Amino acid sequence: MATNAAKTHMINLALLKLIGLTSSAQAMLKTDIDDSVFASPTAASGANKDDVMLYCTRYPDCLKRALIDIRPKFARRYADLGLPVSITEDGSTGLLYERADWVYMFDLPSNFLDLIGQTSQGCKTARIESEVRTAHTFAHVVKGSDGQAYYCSADVTGAAANTPVTGASYATYWTLFSTDDDDGVDFETGKAYKYNQTGKILLSNELSNADGDAAYIEYLAYAQDGVSDKPAYYDQHFIEAFVTLLAGSMAPWSTEQGVRQMLIQEYERLARPGALAADARPDYEPPENPWLDARNA
Repeated sequence: MATNAAKTHMINLALLKLIGLTSSAQAMLKTDIDDSVFASPTAASGANKDDVMLYCTRYPDCLKRALIDIRPKFARRYADLGLPVSITEDGSTGLLYERADWVYMFDLPSNFLDLIGQTSQGCKTARIESEVRTAHTFAHVVKGSDGQAYYCSADVTGAAANTPVTGASYATYWTLFSTDDDDGVDFETGKAYKYNQTGKILLSNELSNADGDAAYIEYLAYAQDGVSDKPAYYDQHFIEAFVTLLAGSMAPWSTEQGVRQMLIQEYERLARPGALAADARPDYEPPENPWLDARNA
């Protein structure tokens, strides 16, 4: 894989903040870090591999925190979530108990980081009550043609051959969930169905897309190597906030804890508010997200 000069530069900016503040600060990196190391920090090699592993481990966590705290426009996306879903759930989050307070559940995009809000596709300034919860060990549940509900027991893309219960191979992918098909949702050809997964679920009482059959949301997106992980899209205020937070995270705990605390306070009191104020300018419209087409491909 290629080296990543832009992300290495962010780390060097963070290291610059530490130079002079702590006697154990490392020198700036002279060689750009490979993308494979950002993806898997334990793959770091060379004389300073332990330092590089630390930097690349802290990098995504600090970036996600900065994205959530500042909610920059470059990381915002709109998404039509597709038809409502029904799921099994292991009960560890109490999601199905809370489900009684909500009419609909929706899968969220694979690059979902945080919810800005459910909105209307026709009026994007609207805000509709909803919430996001994490469901553990769940599978999709669909209606069968026999008036019963079936849960996904093996990952499958919906097709005529695996339609419950008319498809010749349906039993390979679907297991009886209940004798009431109201416990499931309509089976969709082309949709990717999953089993035994953990994911975030949107709970809502309203359908808000243009077709009136799904939730429509504005959200923060994060995926490694996605737009929100590319420093070329950051304005200077966001860079300052992010590298300040990263520097605080990279500062040693052992001998000079005050440095870490000082940088975190600088982030909270100066850098983060500055980035929030700069990002409030009305000069950006988040793009539509084609995640649903990609998910169903």
